[in-house]
Amino acid sequence: MASDYGDRVQEISADAGSPPPNHPVSIESIRNFIKSGRATQILPEERKEEFIDIIITGTGGNLRKIKRFINNFYLLKLLSGLSPKDWIGHGLLAKILILQMRYPKLYRRINRSPSILKTISADILAKKKIDLKEYCEVNSDDSVANLSRFLAQTTKIEDLPERIKNFITLSEVTRTDYMSLEYSQTTSQI
Repeated sequence: MASDYGDRVQEISADAGSPPPNHPVSIESIRNFIKSGRATQILPEERKEEFIDIIITGTGGNLRKIKRFINNFYLLKLLSGLSPKDWIGHGLLAKILILQMRYPKLYRRINRSPSILKTISADILAKKKIDLKEYCEVNSDDSVANLSRFLAQTTKIEDLPERIKNFITLSEVTRTDYMSLEYSQTTSQI
């Protein structure tokens, strides 16, 4: 299984290519990338377009972040045994992984108290005004707007707090700050 996953990571990374710096990439090009090659293996059987929209909104359409998301999601999907028919599971795992990648403050808060995700979603559905600045690494209006748009798009993807906690625990496998810390500790001992 490990070599199979490694092959897929290489294929996804090699397939995508990168546009020149400051070259705009169309949403349609991003959609086609996600629908092609190995990336299709992360898509649920139902509601594929909605899932692709979540990926694009959650990653801000950044190809590097999309490739990282696809690789990490594929690994976590394999580890979790997620059924291709489990739309809520796919959506929830994607939501948690994107929060981990782009909004680590909110991710850590959900890690401590999974019910906060349901509270925030309920507030968004009720159109209550909530201050999301505290959850953004970069305290800018753009960052807050992106988080707000992502949460609004994914408010209906909710599940039991226990399942949220299980996916959070599983997603710890892909945390880059742990990997960097472990690497720096290993190299300092050499």
